[in-house]
Amino acid sequence: MILDDEEDIALLFKEGLEIMGFYNVVVYNDPIKALYEIKSNTYDVILIDIVMPNMNGLEFYTNLKKMEKESGSKVCFFSAGEFSEDNIRSMFPNLKNQKTILIHKPIRIKELLIKIDEIIYEKAEI
Repeated sequence: MILDDEEDIALLFKEGLEIMGFYNVVVYNDPIKALYEIKSNTYDVILIDIVMPNMNGLEFYTNLKKMEKESGSKVCFFSAGEFSEDNIRSMFPNLKNQKTILIHKPIRIKELLIKIDEIIYEKAEI
């Protein structure tokens, strides 16, 4: 799943990922709508843009956790440089064992695909 308020970027990522072999990439541009429509244990990875109107990605993830809809899904944030992995790890200690939790924009589709593969197939550091 991709949550990004910039429709063109989200659709570009969706199309690129589907062409590269990822199936059923769901896109949301509105975090509030996504919260109500998302189902738990539906996605391998949830990619969340941090800077969005109405509700930022960090607030979205906090609400998602409260609703227990992210269980079983790995979560990764997008940022154009406003945040670091250390910032996010300090805010969300439950992600501390996940190696990749932040992808910096801009990113090419091939690089995004590599990052998503890393997220899906990585082993948690113990």
